[in-house]
Amino acid sequence: MSNEIVPVEKYAALATTPDEVLAIVQQNIGNDQITAQDLDRVTLPLGGATNWQIPTLEGEESLQYIDGIIVHHSPPRAYWATSLDEGEGSGPPDCSSEDSQVGVGTPGGDCFLCPFGQWGSADKGAGKACKEKRLLYILRADAILPIVVQAPATSIGNIKKYMLRLANARTPYWQVYTRLGLEKQSGAFPFSRIVPRSLGLISVEDSPKVQAYVDSIKPLVSRPITLDRDED
Repeated sequence: MSNEIVPVEKYAALATTPDEVLAIVQQNIGNDQITAQDLDRVTLPLGGATNWQIPTLEGEESLQYIDGIIVHHSPPRAYWATSLDEGEGSGPPDCSSEDSQVGVGTPGGDCFLCPFGQWGSADKGAGKACKEKRLLYILRADAILPIVVQAPATSIGNIKKYMLRLANARTPYWQVYTRLGLEKQSGAFPFSRIVPRSLGLISVEDSPKVQAYVDSIKPLVSRPITLDRDED
C-alpha cells in the first residue's frame, strides 16, 4: 500500500485559479447551469467488494482507494413510502432533507422527531425507514471538478469519527489529504464500509489555494441533490 501524497501543486484544479477552472467548464457546456447533480457519483460496491468503480472518459476504473481532498460534505436523508420490492420505490423520495434536520414532503417536518427516523422503523431489520447518507465531495489530483461519494448509513460512523479526529487536531477537512478505503463486513448479507484516513496535512503555503477552490464551488455543491437509492 503506497502512502505517497500527490502534492497540491500537481492537482489540476489547484494549479490554476477558480476563475480559470470555471472558464474551462463553460467552454464545454456553454451557459448551461451546472449543479452537484451533474457531477460523477460513486456508490459503494455490492456484496462486500473492496474496490471502487470510478467513472472516467474511457469507462469505469477499478481502484482500491480514492485519494484526494474533501472540498465539501453534506448529511442528506430520504424516505420512500414504498419499498424496492414493491416495484414503485425507485422514483423520487416522498420526503427528503438536505441537512437531516428539516424534511420536505410527506411527512415532512422535524427529522429528529419523525417516526421514520427512529431505529426499528425500517420494513426489514432494525434500521431506519428514512435513509441517512453522507455525501463526500472529493477533489482528485487529475480532475478540476470533484466526484461525489455517496456513503450509506453503515459508513456514517466511520466518517463522523474521522471528521471529529480532524476537529480534535484543529484541522479543517479541506486541509488534509484523505484516503477512502473499503473494508468487507461479513455475515449473511456481506457489505462494504468506508474507512477514511489521513495521508498528511496540506502545507500552510498551499492552504489558501485549497480554501479559494472550496469557496468557489460552494454555490454548486450547496444546491439540492437527488440521492441514489439503496438498501442499507
